[in-house]
Amino acid sequence: MTTHVFFGSATYNANPGAYDAAVFINTPLTCDAQGNVFFGFQVTGANPAGLVSGIARVDANGNGIWVSAATAAGDAAIQKPAMNSAPALSLDGATLYVAVNTPAVSGVTQTGYLLALNSTTLATRSKVALVDPSTGNGARISDNDTSSPVVGPDGRVFFGVLESQFPTHNARGWLLQFDAQLTSAGVPGSFGWDVSPTVIPAAMVAAYSGPSTYLLALKYNNYEGVGTGDGLNRLAVIDPRGSQADPVISSVQVMREVITILGPTFDAGSTTARREWCINTMAADPVTKSVLANNEDGIMYRWDLATNTLSQSIVLTTGIGQAYTPTLIGADGAVYAISNAALYSIRA
Repeated sequence: MTTHVFFGSATYNANPGAYDAAVFINTPLTCDAQGNVFFGFQVTGANPAGLVSGIARVDANGNGIWVSAATAAGDAAIQKPAMNSAPALSLDGATLYVAVNTPAVSGVTQTGYLLALNSTTLATRSKVALVDPSTGNGARISDNDTSSPVVGPDGRVFFGVLESQFPTHNARGWLLQFDAQLTSAGVPGSFGWDVSPTVIPAAMVAAYSGPSTYLLALKYNNYEGVGTGDGLNRLAVIDPRGSQADPVISSVQVMREVITILGPTFDAGSTTARREWCINTMAADPVTKSVLANNEDGIMYRWDLATNTLSQSIVLTTGIGQAYTPTLIGADGAVYAISNAALYSIRA
């Protein structure tokens, strides 16, 4: 096994204990077609190299470069890459999109930016302050979040944020959309908390007749007892080029709901509220025109978009509050899902 260090192996080997205690990768890894690996890291204390939190790139030969989050954002208030937010690459691989935020301080809203960096040099190409569309104030970019930028087939960039004044949007947050240069490109989605939307071909929803060639599938919870939340937690397919009045705050125009489905399992002691879809991203299966998603009831479901039914299911656990889990379909058709910190492989 070969180990690479983004700030140099010789530097690390001179005092490994100091770096092990202070330098931590705080995002998932993103790899491009040439084998370059990108990630965010957080520095929590002094170290001999003077490292501060930032974004790193390690090429296929193990050569590393990095830039501090504050420098990339051009804002000294920015402390680090947003926790758990995977960097994303443009369709041509030339641009790296990464979210950065301010420190986690009790009583203070964490805010931040979405950055577009040159994927070779990590120089900043453009940036946008992430804003709550209902207030115009800085959106909350929380360290309890796992939202990651998602790039659509047309180069649009989507990123989920939490409302600036929790929980004025029922803790649903907003899904913001930008063009490749991070200029606002349309209305927000009505749900953005802790989610990375799944891009699906518009043809997967036979009833859709709008202008978009692709749509976005995502969780669409409305948490009971949070603001005006009714507990009717759903999955949704939404149209990034369509609009409608927001179902929670009618004064805001949001991406149009194309199709939604209610969670199947009631919360304990309730006859209306449903167990939430505690997920980040879902797996899309264009062949069967379906989406695969976990629910907090411990079951993974197949959402058939043609019939708008939960047509198949498999029990993974007895149901437990858990992290914001993804699902994935492998090249051989196996479905991979995480539940209660265990990875399941489901095969036909």
